[in-house]
Amino acid sequence: IILFHSTFIREFKEVNLKKLFKYSFFSFSVLFLINILNTSFSEGINPNEVNGSLLLFFLNAATYGAFLEEGIFRFCMIDPQANKKQQYISILISSFLFSIVHGGGLSIFFIGIILSFVYIQTKNIWYSIVAHGFYNTIGILIYLISI
Repeated sequence: IILFHSTFIREFKEVNLKKLFKYSFFSFSVLFLINILNTSFSEGINPNEVNGSLLLFFLNAATYGAFLEEGIFRFCMIDPQANKKQQYISILISSFLFSIVHGGGLSIFFIGIILSFVYIQTKNIWYSIVAHGFYNTIGILIYLISI
């Protein structure tokens, strides 16, 4: 990701807040529906594994995790300028690997597809980073409320 810092900075300056809200809301709505249908919203989150520092865990998942994962699974693996066939292939590969890293759940695969769609539609990685961070934040809050 360090190699692409200038692109990240340039794209950050091009972010449109109205568009950001639109894609974040769309992503969250679809991802929330997937999780309701799958009934595994808090899959993989265990507060006992975060060494008592829920705030640090929360901040990492909402920011660093989203930034790192979007940088790897979307920015480095998907070219929004490629032709449709190449995009579909890279979306499937990226989403499959994203799912494997998160334990192989089908719902995670679909989350990868939605975040890839956001990246391709906007041609700007920051929209998928924010959507991913927003999704992680809401998921963690819902989980914490339920314990």
